[in-house]
Order: sequence, then structure tokens, then C-alpha cells
Amino acid sequence: MKISIRVFDKDEQTFLATLIGQAAKRLNLDLTYTDAANAEVVFVKEDEPGAGLFAQACAHRQGPIAVVYGGQGYSWCLERPASTRSLIGLLPLLCAKLPAAELLDGLDAGGLEDSAELPRGLLPVKHGQDFLQQVGEFTATAAAWRARFGGDLQVFADRARGLAYLPESYSWRIRDLLRLALASERPQLHPLAAAGLGDVVVDMHSMPLEGFLWLAAQEAEPEPPGNISRAILQRKFKLKRWPSFSRFEHNSMHIVLSGQLMKQPSTLQELCSQSDWAPREVLKFYNSACMCDLLQLEEATTVAALGTGPIMPGIPARAEKAGVFSRILRRFAG
Repeated sequence: MKISIRVFDKDEQTFLATLIGQAAKRLNLDLTYTDAANAEVVFVKEDEPGAGLFAQACAHRQGPIAVVYGGQGYSWCLERPASTRSLIGLLPLLCAKLPAAELLDGLDAGGLEDSAELPRGLLPVKHGQDFLQQVGEFTATAAAWRARFGGDLQVFADRARGLAYLPESYSWRIRDLLRLALASERPQLHPLAAAGLGDVVVDMHSMPLEGFLWLAAQEAEPEPPGNISRAILQRKFKLKRWPSFSRFEHNSMHIVLSGQLMKQPSTLQELCSQSDWAPREVLKFYNSACMCDLLQLEEATTVAALGTGPIMPGIPARAEKAGVFSRILRRFAG
């Protein structure tokens, strides 16, 4: 892989080159350092002149892959300060995007030691791990539950009716509420009897429970690929059923990825390397699908049930169209 580090600060350039070299050595990956004009991957620093424009230009034409060091919201980002661990997760994904994708065959399958994986198949997140885990457990086992956080804020769920009850109804206010819940160090969740919810939630706003679960995982920032074991990144899975997109907010990426996973199993590494979206968004999709009980490992090990939506066999025609349109758009963009 031909790499260029387009960072003006010489100390930071040396630091980044050292970490990339260490990661490549762990992966048995051959690297060649060159100038930006001949490179396959160019690392740029977000706060330096022209870096953002360069990254955006690379994302919309054939040419080098631009990795924005310390950036957010770009197709490819590297957290700052960087670490060997994060680069070990990033470099294989970059290799898979290059024309010579066979470079991946030479990577050491051992990689990192397994990182902690949450029960129920959820990937680790930076904040809100306890909240997501407890919500998943109570949704799977209790007829109803209550979550309390941020003082007197409460959320109720009725699994039989498939509804969540919240103090807000607007989408952006619900997102704010979820961010507060995810940031809570000690969220308090308790199982309840569904029969007793009527009077408690009479003045609250309801939304589909599956939509609440999906949105909660979307608001939880996943750990970068470098903090997730390669065994998990390379584990094949598929969708058990088509997501109930009418119940929650979604975008074209969710539809395209769902279409792919309904047709054949895939791995997180494959999805990250073969799609046009940032890896963090693919990992969010995985966690949301997991929370809604949509995922099944290829070895037929099903992630524990969390959702309550109806089974919808097959792929709606709109998903097939989305896949075709996506390919056409990528062809023109190339």
C-alpha cells in the first residue's frame, strides 16, 4: 500500500508515521511512503489549510483515499491522538478498498487480542454501554420496564404493545433525551407489570418500541474498529427479517445495507470496505439492527431477542431499486 502523510507539523508527521509502521508490522502489511500525487492513501490533518477540501474531493472521484486525522464526518477518519490499536483496525479496511485487495490475504489473522464484546452481540460504544445493555435485557425478558435518568426524566416501554412512552414527541427532543440517557453513569431501569402502565403513561407520548431501540443505538457512538477484535470484524452475519423502516428514522445507507444482508451474509470488515459510508455509520447500523433483533450469525447463533416487530419475509421491491440506484450513482461518481 502506497501511503503519503500530508501533515505540516514535522513532529506529528513522525509520530503518525511511527504508529502506522508499527501497525503495518503487526499486520504483516507492506507499506511504501511516497508523495500525495502517487499515493493510494493520504493522511491529512483536519485543522490544516486545504485538508477538508482535499478529503471531499477524494471522496467524489477516483484517486487516493483521504484519511482525516482528528476529523469527524468524513468518509475516512482517524482519531487524534492516534494509537497503534486504532490503526490496526483501520489499515485492513483501507486495503480492502484498494484495487489490489488481495493484500488482505497476507494480513496476520491473529491481529489484536479479543476486545470485550457486550452480551447480545452489541459492539462496544464510547458512552451509554450500561444503558443499552439494560434496555436490551429488560426488553427481552420483562413485559414492561421503566428507565429513570437525569433527575426525574423517565421512559417507559410496553413490550406486548410494542410501544415506548416518552415525555417528548419531537424527533430532535427524543434524540436529546437519548443522549442524556447514554451519558448517565448509573441509569436506573426496573421491570414493571404491563397492566399497571395505563395511568402512569396517560400524559406521555408514544412511539414504536422498535423505533426507540433503533434510535438509541444510532445515538450511541461506537468504538473505532481498532478497539474491536478482528474476530468480531470478520464474523459473518445476516438479517433475519427486513427492518420495519416505517417505524423509525432511516436513510439510504440503512436500506442498501439491509438489502445486501438479506441476500447473503457478510462481515463488518466487508461492509466497511465495500460501502461508500464511513465505518462508524456501518457500526451504528449493526448495533441498531442488533438492538431490534434483526441479526443472525452465519453459524446460526442468533443474537438474543430484543425487538417485537412483525416478521416480514423477503426484500421489498424498493430495496432492490435502492441497490440498483446506488450502483448507478457510484458509477457516475467514479
